[in-house]
This record gives sequence, C-alpha cells and structure tokens, in this order.
Amino acid sequence: MTVGDEKVEKISDKPLRYISRSYEDFTNYMESEGYVVEQLGRGFDLQKENYRNLVVAEGMGSYNIFSE
Repeated sequence: MTVGDEKVEKISDKPLRYISRSYEDFTNYMESEGYVVEQLGRGFDLQKENYRNLVVAEGMGSYNIFSE
C-alpha cells in the first residue's frame, strides 16, 4: 500500500477503512466530505443525510486505522 500526501487515505470500501495520523485529521476530512462527526472515545459516529455509520480507531504505530 502506498500512502500519498493526503492526511487521510481510504484503504477499502468493504469493510470501510481509512488510515490517518490523527483523530483530528480524520474528523476534519470527514467533515469536509459533508459528514457530521461525533467522537465517542475511540468510536466515530458518521452521519450524512440518511447514511449513518460507526467506525472505530485502532492505533498502529504512528497511524490510526478507522474501521467499521
């Protein structure tokens, strides 16, 4: 896998997974994509129109993986 210069990269669609260096970068990215983001500890409730999903962050060295 190659990670570009973006602060957040989508890893896969099924299951939905993102990689980022920080919770703040992930939250800012998702909000820029039109989501309302509520952080619940390591969990992130993502809402956009009729879509709602919960992803959980797992630390992996210098990165966090956000997975459904």
